[in-house]
Amino acid sequence: TVKVPITKGKITSVWEANYKIEGTTLTAQGTPLNAVVKAGAPKTFGFCAG
Repeated sequence: TVKVPITKGKITSVWEANYKIEGTTLTAQGTPLNAVVKAGAPKTFGFCAG
C-alpha cells in the first residue's frame, strides 16, 4: 500500500493499481494481477493529476 498526499489538482487516471481518494490522500494498492511481489522486486504504478 502506498499513500500519496494530493494537495492541489485532481487525479484524472491511475494505472497498475486499485485506488481510493480520501480527503487529500491517494491510497494505492496492487491489483489481483500484481498483488504479490517478491521481496526486493520492483513494482510500479502511475497516476495523472491536473
